[in-house]
Amino acid sequence: MSRRLLEAILSGKPTPPTTVEDDVESFLWVLVYAIYRRICFLDVDNSEEQKTLRRAFTKSFGGRTTEEILDARDTTIKRLTDSPLVIQHASAPLRYLLRQYQFTMVLAAERSYGTPLTINVSQHSAAFTHQSLLHALRSVLNQLCDHPE
Repeated sequence: MSRRLLEAILSGKPTPPTTVEDDVESFLWVLVYAIYRRICFLDVDNSEEQKTLRRAFTKSFGGRTTEEILDARDTTIKRLTDSPLVIQHASAPLRYLLRQYQFTMVLAAERSYGTPLTINVSQHSAAFTHQSLLHALRSVLNQLCDHPE
């Protein structure tokens, strides 16, 4: 579920109609969930890094309240994209897709808390639009087809 919809639920206001941006953000959270789950339960060395990711996974996707989920999401993407396990086990195109949207998700969090931007989002992010997601996914698929290793 998108941050905007979660915040509406948290505030007790009626849930607003779902937009394309909400759907795209929700799709990206499903993708992040799948990547986290795969990395957390890889049959690897059970390193401290993997244990840290498991704790973050549980916190990010096992929240019992809307507030817990929103709080955990603020660092979920960054923790995942910076993880050596993701760098080692995820393809370059998939890491590219995560990075494309990482900054947009950070921007959404900063807007909701009213904090100043810490990054130049316009240079790094893709908007939560159907068209931008299609473009990013086409790029990823082309990269995978060109370099399947």
